[in-house]
Amino acid sequence: MEDVAKIPGLQLRGRIYYSRVIVPSALAARFGRRQIWKSLGTSERSQAVPLHFQNAASAAARDG
Repeated sequence: MEDVAKIPGLQLRGRIYYSRVIVPSALAARFGRRQIWKSLGTSERSQAVPLHFQNAASAAARDG
């Protein structure tokens, strides 16, 4: 296994990477859940990292 830095919210499930965004407590009731998972559609970490940051940024823009 490669020795790479862990990125919060980037998860490998099976062979596909997912982005996990924590929903702030104040908005959890509105969304009906505390976490939002989104498939990044890739098994390549080099592709998943920028997709994860893009997903997290767009989620933050919607909430803020």
